[in-house]
Amino acid sequence: KEGMPDLSVLESGMSDFDEGDDYFDDFGFTGSEEAGALGGVMDRMDVVPIMNDEMYMAFGIDSWPLWSPKEETFTMHHDDDEMWYVIKGEARVETQHNDGFHIKEKDLVNVPAGTTTTWSLRQDDQPIQLRRLIGDG
Repeated sequence: KEGMPDLSVLESGMSDFDEGDDYFDDFGFTGSEEAGALGGVMDRMDVVPIMNDEMYMAFGIDSWPLWSPKEETFTMHHDDDEMWYVIKGEARVETQHNDGFHIKEKDLVNVPAGTTTTWSLRQDDQPIQLRRLIGDG
């Protein structure tokens, strides 16, 4: 969508992994074919690790506003497409589709408009800190 980063950059970042790599199976990605398709409209939340500085820079993540949720558990509805980049900390995030994700440092998270998320923050080590891009930024 207009204003959101082009996720096709993930295709080049995933080329080092085999299509059958279990790590990407855990996130619903099985190889570069699906990663290339991420440039289209996504209707489910997805998590992909940022594997290199080139990918980080391609998304312009440094310019995204900082966000540090304080509540240990909370639910929120996302009216617009969002992307999150986890700077530090960890959380468990579940959607209204009963999809559950463990997000952690260096994860890039795509959240389509209309998604409702329920967060469980892990505050024992360090509070989670993210960069968050909403809609057109």
